Amino acid sequence: MSIRVNLIKPEEARRQGVVGMKFLTYVSASTAVAILLIFGGLSFMRYETGKNDLTAALNIWETREPMYNKSLKMKEDLATEKRFQQELRGWQAARIEWKPLLIELRKICPPTVQLRRLGIQGDLFIKQKPAAAPVDGEDSAKAAAPSLGLAMRWYTITMDGKAAGAMAEDIVVQFVRAFGSDPLFKPLFEKPPQLNSLQRDTTQGPDQPVRIFTIEGSTQKREMREPRAGQSP
Repeated sequence: MSIRVNLIKPEEARRQGVVGMKFLTYVSASTAVAILLIFGGLSFMRYETGKNDLTAALNIWETREPMYNKSLKMKEDLATEKRFQQELRGWQAARIEWKPLLIELRKICPPTVQLRRLGIQGDLFIKQKPAAAPVDGEDSAKAAAPSLGLAMRWYTITMDGKAAGAMAEDIVVQFVRAFGSDPLFKPLFEKPPQLNSLQRDTTQGPDQPVRIFTIEGSTQKREMREPRAGQSP
């Protein structure tokens, strides 16, 4: 009979395999710690780099912020100036050059007609755009509300005068027709000027056939907007 005696202690016993459990545990822990240190170091480097970049950017911004604010203010002023210039050009397009018209009026006025007062009154109103049809899901009351459009301007011309002579009434009527059909005045009027009143001058004696009259006409409505390139006002 044979007896086998194991003289190796349990902790000294070798296990089947290439690497022992103790060594494997040590290597795994060391690897994990090394990975954590590497990632921690890289994160710290990125943090420091980002911090330095942010500090540099803040320093640059402190230097350039006044310039940026100044440029914004200049941009706002430029936009305001542009709107102002457009509005001025709109007023310019809606105005009428009266000097040649007054010279023409003096030419067509008969010698026996004396103009005592000439009034030119300008009026301004905002043209409303037609209401748009409501779309699906839109409030009909809101859609039906008209929106404001272009500003429009027109002038009312009033003339008071008197005519002398036996044919004073006929001369006044002819003057009204000549005034409305004149090549310079006719394109301006929305409709021919009207003779509002024609009566005898009671301040004169009965032997002096003098008639006083009032003529009134309204020009066409002119849009107050900047004329397009190549378009005359």
